[in-house]
Amino acid sequence: MLDQLKEEVETLRYTKEFIDYKSKHSNAYLCAGFKIIDHLGKIPWQIDFYCPDKKIITTFIFDKSLEQKETDEISPAEEEIKELNLENIDIDFSKTLEIIDKIIQEKYPTQKSNKIIVVLQKINGIETWNVSHLTDQFNILNVCINAQTGEVIKEKLQQIISFKQN
Repeated sequence: MLDQLKEEVETLRYTKEFIDYKSKHSNAYLCAGFKIIDHLGKIPWQIDFYCPDKKIITTFIFDKSLEQKETDEISPAEEEIKELNLENIDIDFSKTLEIIDKIIQEKYPTQKSNKIIVVLQKINGIETWNVSHLTDQFNILNVCINAQTGEVIKEKLQQIISFKQN
């Protein structure tokens, strides 16, 4: 899956849309890859670039064609968005899933995942696999794994209904 993301980022860099984007946002950089995995089939990577001058994230999605979406301005109160370097990643997503599956087997054997949300991003200066399992029991198991070492940085299980609505 990491190889797929790398290929899509590389392909993106040569598209007319991305070249136009970079001409307008020359200091924009890759900040995240986002993917949802479920039983329905392949969902493409969403590739996010952050423009610090305008404080916006632009998402590129390869589906049947290249789709481009822009966020509203990001609030300055949020944590600074760091550049994601795909070359710093030594732990592939398959290894990440093995680590998380072991955690589930040992600590949460009754939690059956029906959807997985994957975000590859830099958190606190570390390239991180930020993975959330949505379970049949209406829980979310969030596990953050150092993408260089495979160390579990964070693990938290909580009920979906415990999330506050804004």
